[in-house]
Amino acid sequence: MENARSEMIFHALKGYFKDVPDERLFELTECLQKSKPLGSIPWLKLSLERSSGSFIQEASRRLRNKED
Repeated sequence: MENARSEMIFHALKGYFKDVPDERLFELTECLQKSKPLGSIPWLKLSLERSSGSFIQEASRRLRNKED
């Protein structure tokens, strides 16, 4: 079941972030799956520091709280 959820998250991210390499999307998917802080991903932490990050934080919160 967790594997299917990871796939759904990955494909949703892939559809939205079309220019992001798969390796980074896999890393982001894993982070969301394990409810780790987004700042734990070095490349994403830099992006969050440069912007408010509110969109990413809200998307993360919604994905984490989505229970099937």
